[in-house]
Amino acid sequence: MLIKRNNQLLFINGINPIAVSAANMDAVYNAFINGLNPANNILPLRPPVERHPYSLAFPIVAEFDRYIIGTFPPISYLTDVVAFGLVLPNNANVGMPNVPFYHGNMEGLWQPLFDAGGVWAAYQAITCPMCGNNTPCPLCRNNKKGFIINWLFQNNINVCDIVSYTTRFAYNANDNNLYNIYPNWELMNTIYTSPKKVSILFNTSSMFGMRGLNLRIDGQIREKAQSFNIFLRAFQKAGARIYIDLLTPLPCPQGWVQVTPANVNLINVNSPYKCVIKIKIVFEKSVEIDDTTFEKGTKEIYCVFGPSPANQAAIQLGGNLIYQNVNAGLALPMNHANFCAHMYGHFLNFWGGGLAALQGLNQ
Repeated sequence: MLIKRNNQLLFINGINPIAVSAANMDAVYNAFINGLNPANNILPLRPPVERHPYSLAFPIVAEFDRYIIGTFPPISYLTDVVAFGLVLPNNANVGMPNVPFYHGNMEGLWQPLFDAGGVWAAYQAITCPMCGNNTPCPLCRNNKKGFIINWLFQNNINVCDIVSYTTRFAYNANDNNLYNIYPNWELMNTIYTSPKKVSILFNTSSMFGMRGLNLRIDGQIREKAQSFNIFLRAFQKAGARIYIDLLTPLPCPQGWVQVTPANVNLINVNSPYKCVIKIKIVFEKSVEIDDTTFEKGTKEIYCVFGPSPANQAAIQLGGNLIYQNVNAGLALPMNHANFCAHMYGHFLNFWGGGLAALQGLNQ
């Protein structure tokens, strides 16, 4: 079951669009990887099927009560998979991630998150005599990865991505180029069946800004390559009913609203500028997708949205109502990095006062 299907890209990679499964995407990916070597290291003109590289680096288990969910890493991760330099079709070298782990390219997520957690200085101090001024050495890269994993375990936070397999139109980090998205069904079922209250920080979503959820007129979640949209759309395509509580102050609608064509306008009008909402996933009967079974039942989940840690997100931040309200009354408004750390601090303290603080910022 694919999201943002593009049959041309499937055909190019030798996959029959009528029968797409994790197994055949995996086979095509393995054939691509096995064909790469130091003497033949130029990536194909048309990007191949890709498999998420870090799915085994951190366990997806129900013991966690907070999750950070992203989309999919950029092509640079492949330099860790094959352990030699790769070249793009335009002869440009593919850079290596700073850390061989989620969000390791520029470490953009870890700086504000660790700043909020009070450990950024300790993370920055990870170095060794082998390490150059600009390029982290293998030992430092793995030590940073170990630091991140240990911190996540200590804080009961699971980090993962919503995409297991995908193809892309271009070799860049733009999620809009991701097509033929095969969702991470294991992650979704783990969250759905968790006996705990769960809150999820979605790294990519339009809910924090002026666009809101932006449902289609037929009540379907738009198939955009953003982690929150993929998460909801995958449940929707699996046959689940979805309800949303926007946790918005009066006079906006209160309580659960089902995602249906009749409620599209109500949800679209009232969903922009949200820091936290609740969703309810309801399966009226058991559903099996590949090797994953979603049993009949219901799960409520808190969904948290914040500013993107990407540097380019700072350009439009000044026009965001949430940002303006947080900075109101401050003699010196927070810059992008400090604002990200401020918002992530509420997520870290979600089960304390963080939920109330985030809900108080909803517009």
